[in-house]
Amino acid sequence: MNMNMRYLLLACCLLFVAPTFAQATKEGDTIPLPAAISSNFYEYSGLAKYNNELLLLPQFKKCTGSDSLYSISLEDVRKYRTEKTPVTAYKSYSLTNLGEIYNKLSAEWEGFEAIAVNGNQVWLTVETHDGNPNCYVLTGIIDGNKIVLDPQNVLALKRPYDCDNMGFECLTYFDKHLLALYEDNASLVQPYGYWIDPVNNQTSKINMPRLYFRITDICADKEYIYGINYYFGGKDDYKCYAAGKEKAIREAIPNLPERLEGNDITFARIVRCHLGDGNGEWEEVMRIRSTKTNWEGMVQYDKGFLLISDANNFNPKILVTQLVYFE
Repeated sequence: MNMNMRYLLLACCLLFVAPTFAQATKEGDTIPLPAAISSNFYEYSGLAKYNNELLLLPQFKKCTGSDSLYSISLEDVRKYRTEKTPVTAYKSYSLTNLGEIYNKLSAEWEGFEAIAVNGNQVWLTVETHDGNPNCYVLTGIIDGNKIVLDPQNVLALKRPYDCDNMGFECLTYFDKHLLALYEDNASLVQPYGYWIDPVNNQTSKINMPRLYFRITDICADKEYIYGINYYFGGKDDYKCYAAGKEKAIREAIPNLPERLEGNDITFARIVRCHLGDGNGEWEEVMRIRSTKTNWEGMVQYDKGFLLISDANNFNPKILVTQLVYFE
């Protein structure tokens, strides 16, 4: 990677300080998934575009070794948004060689967290159980209705530090490289991500702007990196992301709830970093609905973004699978 791109990419400083008035929260347009792939069981953790399809990445905490990714047509998404025609069709992509990889990582395996695609090449991040020093990036090729994973190409990414249920939630491809970001960087003296050359699997650390709360996925175009900035709330989130930082958080992000500690407190927004002259900074794009919906996957779509939640069976009345368009 050339040095100009490294610093031009992410010599971002502090969070954009938004105006002091309260910003309207976007509710978004929910697109119901086909019934067969809408269950909380899948706990979707990533989105990617492949040709005219939207790939949906289940987390697979309980990996069988013979699991699949799913996709729906982006044209069907458009038809639902414009005509309210239900999305009923979907495709499956079996993950070939996943069993072999899972057998190697089973003692560490926590599940998939992010996906990136370029052409017919796919990359997936694997989060590991708390206490393990590394998370991993897998790679594969889309071949018909299969994603053929390479069991010999498993890249380790060292955790910056260890906290409950935290890994590399973010992965995107641009400028012939991958960018992987840890779920939290505000706790580091100098936040950083991993800049990955996928041809030779070489990684280098790259300085990142400080971003309070979680960053749960990213996507990129020729100008910006976009990210989901999310705070689930509750005692665990407060401990990892807010305790001892409230003054700094409120200086960086205005118009937050009066308190950050409590199971009823959540916050979500989309932010971006300009890839222009190297003097960019994170800025707020929009605030989005932030009930107990853990936004974990994002792609650019039309004039906005498609986001998906990683609903699970912990509380199925609250944590439900949602694919939502925000503009």
